[in-house]
Amino acid sequence: MRGSRFFECTANIGVENVGRGTHKPLGLRDCQRWHGTAFYRRTGRHDPHHSERSAASRPFPQYHQPRGVGEEGLLGLAFHPLYKTNGRSFANYTRRVNGQLQTVIAEYHVSSTDPNKADPWRKKILVIDQPFDNHNGGQLAFVPDKFLYIALGDGGSVGDPLGNGQKLGTLLGKLLRINVDSGTPYVILPDNPFVGNPSARGEIWAYGLRNPWRFSFDRGGTHRLFAGDVGQDNYYEEVDIIRRGRNYGWNIMEGFHCYPRPLQTAT
Repeated sequence: MRGSRFFECTANIGVENVGRGTHKPLGLRDCQRWHGTAFYRRTGRHDPHHSERSAASRPFPQYHQPRGVGEEGLLGLAFHPLYKTNGRSFANYTRRVNGQLQTVIAEYHVSSTDPNKADPWRKKILVIDQPFDNHNGGQLAFVPDKFLYIALGDGGSVGDPLGNGQKLGTLLGKLLRINVDSGTPYVILPDNPFVGNPSARGEIWAYGLRNPWRFSFDRGGTHRLFAGDVGQDNYYEEVDIIRRGRNYGWNIMEGFHCYPRPLQTAT
């Protein structure tokens, strides 16, 4: 891959088998309620894994049955930091309404009659129209400040033709930060960087992203946020340290170069 930078790592890295029997898992999340790990798939199936047990040993229901085709489907799952007591979880999935592709961020609750099942009722937190069929992002996470972070792609197609990455008036091509413990259905945090800007969405934490498919918080120190942003033309696959209010360049910059890259002329 062009433009790659490699760094020596002296850390000791090991591999541990945390489960078996899951078909094509897309991601995993720790679950306090089961004292185990939940694998999830784009088709909407969630499989709990316990130590020395297979996925089939304790079935967990499908919250939703999205279309698991292309880049669509169940793309993200997050358990509330107090899930063990409040039973709240959040999903990022796509759906089609009259042919229009949408991203939905929804809240679910554990069933009041069966603690191993989710109530089929869900509260929609955000519904976002997608202009194309790809670059839907997907990651959800609460750590470290117990607010919900949401990664959204630029809406798709080649080169972000609508320029969503640089438009502060749309949620596409952004990383969002909201409070789901207050408000209906959520509260915009007053210290978010664009609060008070009439031309910007207050939910935005950072922008200029193409498709921040996955992100993670550093478990130590200042809990820095690292995001993987999928590249366009095989020149760059970015891993960005996401900071409050930063512009990560897309679709004006990709990696260390302007986008689109200038044509090379023969001499």
